[in-house]
Amino acid sequence: MNIKQLLKYIPLILIVVAMAAETLVFTRYQHRVSLFQSPVIWFASGILVCLLAWIIYGKEQDEDLTFGTYLLTIPRVLAVFIPFIAGSIITEAYLAEIFMQYPIDPKSSDIIPALQEIYIDRLQAGKDVYEPYSEYGYTIYPNYLPLAWLPYFISEWLQIDYRWTAYFIFIFALGLWNLRLLKKPFSWVELFLKSALPFLMLRYFILYRETSFGHAVELTIVGFYLILALTIFSKSSLKRAGGILLPLLSRFSYAFWLVFYALTIFIRERKQAWQIAGICTVAILLIYVLPFFIQHPTSFFEGLKYYEKAALVEWQPHSWQDPNDIPFHLKQKASFSIFFYENLEGTVEERLDVARAFHKGMSIGSALLVGLLYFLYRRRVDFRFFALVGLKFTLMFFYGFFYVPFFYLFLLPTFMTLPIIFEIPFGRK
Repeated sequence: MNIKQLLKYIPLILIVVAMAAETLVFTRYQHRVSLFQSPVIWFASGILVCLLAWIIYGKEQDEDLTFGTYLLTIPRVLAVFIPFIAGSIITEAYLAEIFMQYPIDPKSSDIIPALQEIYIDRLQAGKDVYEPYSEYGYTIYPNYLPLAWLPYFISEWLQIDYRWTAYFIFIFALGLWNLRLLKKPFSWVELFLKSALPFLMLRYFILYRETSFGHAVELTIVGFYLILALTIFSKSSLKRAGGILLPLLSRFSYAFWLVFYALTIFIRERKQAWQIAGICTVAILLIYVLPFFIQHPTSFFEGLKYYEKAALVEWQPHSWQDPNDIPFHLKQKASFSIFFYENLEGTVEERLDVARAFHKGMSIGSALLVGLLYFLYRRRVDFRFFALVGLKFTLMFFYGFFYVPFFYLFLLPTFMTLPIIFEIPFGRK
C-alpha cells in the first residue's frame, strides 16, 4: 500500500475515532473531563462524524452500494445475525439487573408512572388524557404526543415493564437496519463489526449511565429515529411518511431538519411529496387531532408552557442539594447550558432566557446550513445520504445547546451515528 492509498483511509480512521469519543466522553471517561470540557468534546466529535461522513461518501460513492435483493451467503448471514442475536440477549440480561435496581416510583422519577397513570389508564377509562394531573403533589400539564405513549399499550396487554417495550422497539429498528446491511456488498468482517457496534455502545451507556435506562424509556424514541433514518432510503411514499410520523407524533426535535427534508422532496419529487404530505395529514388527524386535540384544544400549548416553567425549576438546585450547588441536570456534563448558567450575569431566569434564545437560534441555523450546503453541492451528493447526515447534524445542535439537559435525551443524537456508519463502506469486496 503506497502513501496515496494510505491517505484515503485517514477520514475513515478519524470518523471511527470521533464516533468512539462521542460515546466514551459520556461514559467511561466522564469523570476525567470537566463540566465545560465534556459538552465541547461530545459536540465536536458528533459534528466531526457528520463532516467526515459527507467527505467519505462524496469521494467514494460512485454507485449505490445497496442492492435490491439480499446478498445471502452463510458467512454473511452469520456475520449479521450472530452479533445481533447475542447482543440482544446479553443486553437484555444487563437491563434486567438495572430494572430490578430501579423500581418504578414517582418519588424517584415520574416519567414511567406518568405514562401509565396519566395517559394509558386515562385512555382505558375513557377520560380526557390531556387534563392536568395533580396526584404527585404538583400539577402536570400532559404534553406527550400520542406516539410517545401509545406504544405502551403493548406493555399493558402483555403485562410487562414499559422499559421492555422501549427496548423491543429499539431492537426492532436495529433488526431492520441489519436486513439493509445484507443488501450491501460488504465483507463478512465489516458486517460483523457493524452489527455488533450498537450493542457495544449500549453496553457503555448501561454500565456508566444506568439511570437513563432505569428511570426512562428513551430507547423508544431512539428506535423511532432509527426507523426514520432507514425510510430516507425508501422509494415508497407510505414508508417515508411512516418514518416522518414516528418522531413527529412523539418527539419532534427534528422539526427544523424536517422543513429542509420536506422542501427538498417537494422540489425533487413533487408527486411523491404530495403523497407523503397527504398520508401524514390523514394520520395526524386520525391519531392526534380527532381523538385528542379536539377534546382539549388548549392542551398542546398548555404543555409547551408547562415545559418552559419546568425548565426554570430545573435551573434551580433540587431540595436534596446544597442551595449553592449547581442544579443537578446541569451537572451531567451533557450540553452547553452549563456555560450560560455559570458565565452569564443576571438572575437565573434571565440566564435561562438567553440559553433558550441561543438554543432556538442554533437549531434554526443548523437546518439553514444543511439546506445551504445541499444547494451548493446538490449535483455531487446523494440526497438520501446527505439528508441522513443532516439529521444527525441538526440533532447535535438541538441537543448540544438544549437548556434542560436531562441526560437520557442525549442517547438519541449519539446513537444517530449508527445509520451513518452502517451506510459508509469501510472497504469493498
